[in-house]
Amino acid sequence: MLRHSSRHILWRAPFARTPVLARRLADRAPVRHRPVEKNEVEEALPMQPEFRDGVNTVVSFYARFFKYSTIGVFALATTLYVGWEATHQYVEHVELAGTSTDDPYEWGQEAPNWTGSPNGTDPKLGYKGRHAVRAAWMALNWSGEPSLNVIESSVANGEATRGNAYDAQLHKALEYLTTALAITRAKGQRDPSETSNSEEILSSTHLDLLTLSSVTLDRIGTPKSLLLAKPMMKQLYDHHVTTNRISDAARMGVKLGDVSARLGEQDEAEKWWQSSLELLGISPEHLSMSSGKRAALPASPAQQRIAAHALLSLSGYYASSRQFDKAKDVETVGMSLIAHQLMGASASGDRTPAKLLHELFLYHRATIMLMHFGEVTYGQQRASKTSSPPASSSTKSGWSLWSSSKPSAPTPTPVDPLTPVLSALNGAALSAEIIAHTLTSPPSDTTTISSSLRSISTALMRGFHSSSSIPIPPTITSPHQQLSPPTPGTGVDPGFTSSSSSVRKPAEALLRQSKRAAAQALQLRGILLETQGGSTNRDAEALEAYERALAWVGGGVDGRAGADAIESEWKGIWERYVAVREKVLKVENSSAAPGSSE
Repeated sequence: MLRHSSRHILWRAPFARTPVLARRLADRAPVRHRPVEKNEVEEALPMQPEFRDGVNTVVSFYARFFKYSTIGVFALATTLYVGWEATHQYVEHVELAGTSTDDPYEWGQEAPNWTGSPNGTDPKLGYKGRHAVRAAWMALNWSGEPSLNVIESSVANGEATRGNAYDAQLHKALEYLTTALAITRAKGQRDPSETSNSEEILSSTHLDLLTLSSVTLDRIGTPKSLLLAKPMMKQLYDHHVTTNRISDAARMGVKLGDVSARLGEQDEAEKWWQSSLELLGISPEHLSMSSGKRAALPASPAQQRIAAHALLSLSGYYASSRQFDKAKDVETVGMSLIAHQLMGASASGDRTPAKLLHELFLYHRATIMLMHFGEVTYGQQRASKTSSPPASSSTKSGWSLWSSSKPSAPTPTPVDPLTPVLSALNGAALSAEIIAHTLTSPPSDTTTISSSLRSISTALMRGFHSSSSIPIPPTITSPHQQLSPPTPGTGVDPGFTSSSSSVRKPAEALLRQSKRAAAQALQLRGILLETQGGSTNRDAEALEAYERALAWVGGGVDGRAGADAIESEWKGIWERYVAVREKVLKVENSSAAPGSSE
């Protein structure tokens, strides 16, 4: 029974409860949850005040930093953009503005056309194209000091070689111009090599950009850049001939001749120079003294300057290739053409700054021709040492510079063979000196200007007639007077640039060229006196010539080159000056020593 009872108790239903337990469970109240207050949490988990304030400070700092940084970056970007765009607008409306329509001496044609538009860049280029053109102008004109060099291969896509480097600003300008050219092609403005219809050859904008690209490649001056420039120039030459733009065609022909000569293609260079002269009415027959035919410079002032450039290049080619007779013919014809042109111009009208600059330009080219004439005369003497110097073709034909009358009889050959050469160099040096002084003097001083021009004519006439064994006309009796160079840093007188902006750069270039011409003529004179003189007196004269050459090249006898000096030219003159000075001082010291007369 007991075992049965126990088994009965163990197997009772699990949910059965005792009366006491059931009653307690029924009497228990339900549990209700209420929200926890903030202060209760803070009391339960207290936070340090310093930590809470630090978090707020960090968040506030970064919020302000982001806010003010955004404002600063936006303000800086706006300022840079406004300044950049303002610079472009200045170039657009000031530097690239059209020149005055009143340009009787056509100096505006000397400046490159940047836009194809009379004022500012061409709107057809669009935003990117117009900014590229202005950036190219800035790179070429605001480059300042020469920047780091760029290897030639970056332009010509060839292998880099040492020594074939150029100013990086030219590379930048070329890149900008290439971008603008690509835009013109994309807009349907066709290249001359891509069409046979003359009416579609080039738009004015594409024409100007192609010209600027070829000129920039020419300025880079490496062989590969010249090879790239030459096809462009040929395209432009063909276009100008087709459209009957004589001045532009002749100018491009002269550039093609210069580029060909720099590439060593001398025969092709001669053809280009002759073709340019033929476009201007000067045929090869006019350049031969034996033909008896005389030409005249064109009526256009721009074409006169182009003809003078072509004649000078042609005479230099004949002289360097030892064709002395042809060289003398070209130099004689060139100086005579310039002389007769200036004689007629001096008697007509008032002399404006543009007209005066034109006359000085032609005088300068005649000065270089006279210097070449002296060098050719010396070359002929060395080529025929066993006989007397050959009479020039100008002597044979009775050609008299600045005079239409023939000389009565040729003067006898001077005893000293250096006399005609030194006469030409003296005349060239004095002429270049007067040109430089005239450019630094007010053009409104008509008395001084007229006197200077007469002095230039006199110097050229005396130099030519003396070196060519032609009697000097009796009216040319004024002696040579040495002139000291202007104060270093002296530029072109403002009177030349105030009337027209197109005159400024040609005037500045002519001043540099005249100074260099004076220095070169004096250096050549010193070299001849030093090496061929054969006496102490000639060494002293050579020393004086070197001193004057140093002054004109931009340096002094103190061994320091001036700010305007070209280092290579100054160094060459300085080394010769030092060598001759030592010789002269040695002779003076030996003659002053006791017993030297015994």
